[in-house]
Amino acid sequence: MQTKAETRVRVAVSLATLTIMGWQMWVTFVPAHQRTLARMRVYDAARRVSLTAAEWAGRQGIATEATTGTEASARAWYETARWLASSAAGAAQRAYDRARGLE
Repeated sequence: MQTKAETRVRVAVSLATLTIMGWQMWVTFVPAHQRTLARMRVYDAARRVSLTAAEWAGRQGIATEATTGTEASARAWYETARWLASSAAGAAQRAYDRARGLE
């Protein structure tokens, strides 16, 4: 009878093998330009999601400020919005540009 640890190891090895096989099939059967387009779509979606999250955080900061009347309570929302808009969206935009060959 297998222990839980042995079962987990077997599942992990099986998942790793399946992942490697999937990657090899992706590289073998999908042309390079299609892989580039898929990568660009993922990066663009990540950029749009991070900008939407930044907009939401900014609106929450404004709503908190309007409700409480103090800017100090909204500072965390503003910082979150600034971080999301600058670092996450910027990183996604740079990855997108690299995929397009602009960098």
